[in-house]
Formats: sequence, C-alpha cells, structure tokens
Amino acid sequence: MEKFKFFVVSDVHGHYTELRKALNNAGFRQNNPLHKLVVVGDSFDRGSESYELYKWLTKLIKKGKAIVLRGNHTQFFEMVLDKKERGFNFQHNGVDKTIDSFMHQTRAFEMFLLFNNLEYNQESFDKFLSYVSDSIQKEFPSIREEIRALPDYFETEHYIFTHGIVFVGQD
Repeated sequence: MEKFKFFVVSDVHGHYTELRKALNNAGFRQNNPLHKLVVVGDSFDRGSESYELYKWLTKLIKKGKAIVLRGNHTQFFEMVLDKKERGFNFQHNGVDKTIDSFMHQTRAFEMFLLFNNLEYNQESFDKFLSYVSDSIQKEFPSIREEIRALPDYFETEHYIFTHGIVFVGQD
C-alpha cells in the first residue's frame, strides 16, 4: 500500500502566490493522488490574497487533497462574518487585508466611510462589518459553515498537527 506524501505549511496569512510557488518548488502536485496538503492554521490576514487562497483551498478540500486547520486568524475572520469583530484591532491583526481581498478592493473600510459620508465611530464600524459580512456571504453562501467545520487538529499514524492557538468557547 502506497502512503501519502504530506506537504505541511502554516501561517500562510493570505499569501497565495508565494504558497503556490513554494509548493511547486517542493514538488507538490495537486493531481498526484499521493500528495496531500496540510495547512496548519492561519490561512487569512496580513497578505492581500486571502480570497484567492480561500477559493483554491476550498477546491482542494472538496477533492480530498487538502486538510486545513483552524487558527486564531481563522477565528478573527469568522468574527467578522458573525458581525462580532470587537476586542482587537482589526488593522493590527491584518483582518483588514482579508476584508479588502474578499471585497475586491483596497482600504475597504475607508472607502465605505467615504461613499456613505460617515465619520469613523463604533456605529459606522458596526455598519461596515454588517455590510462586509453580508457581501461575503452573498458571494460565498456556505463560507461560515465551511470555516466552522475546519478541524482543530489532524492526526496521522505518527504525527498530530495543530495550530499554536485556537480560541475555545466563542459564541
């Protein structure tokens, strides 16, 4: 019986092009039935290609070619989709880059304020989150469920993979 060759990466943070280049250089072939990609958390934030990365990884997951684990940045994005992004600086953590990528624009929050003639305050930020969440879920109706279904760990015969931090008990 032939065994899988696992290609394991972590903290891709929305850098789709760099990931594809690195995987190609390492010999990963998504059409090779024995190759499997394991992403050990943090697919989102900081990089500008979270949208492209999400679409590619979703295809690989559906084909059984990838296992993507939850990470703390996965949960930050989930908080945006749930319209509960409070308690952390969304620009500091890079969530703004994920939002920009999924909204197909740059500086989405600033543009939202400008186009809606709003001043920055908590109320306008809450309106922005609602708009972003609704827009992303309109384009990807199952994205919240897909993200919630991501496992916290992946186990092989000899190894257990998990991200360094995953929040527990988020409502």
